[in-house]
Amino acid sequence: MIARPSDFETYFRVVRKCSPWFSACAALVLVACQQSDRPQPILDERSTAPVVFVGEVLTVQQDESGRLVELFIPSLEESRMVLINPSGFQNQKGKDLPELENGMTLKITGAPVELNGKSGLTATSLLWHRPVQFSFNTSAATAFEKQRCLNANGRVRQAGRGGFEMCVQSFLDAGDACRDASECFGQCRLDVENLNLDPGAEVTGICAPDNLDFGCHALVSDGRYEGTLCVD
Repeated sequence: MIARPSDFETYFRVVRKCSPWFSACAALVLVACQQSDRPQPILDERSTAPVVFVGEVLTVQQDESGRLVELFIPSLEESRMVLINPSGFQNQKGKDLPELENGMTLKITGAPVELNGKSGLTATSLLWHRPVQFSFNTSAATAFEKQRCLNANGRVRQAGRGGFEMCVQSFLDAGDACRDASECFGQCRLDVENLNLDPGAEVTGICAPDNLDFGCHALVSDGRYEGTLCVD
């Protein structure tokens, strides 16, 4: 683990408190640093600020107020409940909502709320994505693989230095502002050329247009320029 400034502050605060018994406090220091490195909760029903996150649909239930969806959120490493009622959506982008299914990926914007006694979210807008396997079992897609790609609104094309066929899927959140890939279906990138930035500089990126990551892209992580990744 690479310690951040907050990690060092935690470390010295603990060590100053129990330096006479340094060896006995080693485990305490380790736990404190690990806790500071964990993703922080993004849903707080006491807050009215809108939040954005991407998650995978685990279950879908019909509620009297709309559809109650359980999402697994990778950035939190846990699931949260989301109340989805299209009649309350604002600035909805894309087509009419499809039937929500297990395994779909949703990008939710909404307001924190308490649902069934737990922290959840009432969606004010929703985008969706049906992920399929990007690369095929061989260099050329079979008829079944091509059809599966097309059914997921993808297109089969050759990509990369090897020229293998891939299933390229466009993302509905392409061009949306982001501070981290956890806010996008794909990568969070800087939409600039000839970067003159040092890694760690504070920036705002945009969500990638599709799942085709070949080429060189400047990536954004936690609101900072992470560096340029080149894939061929």
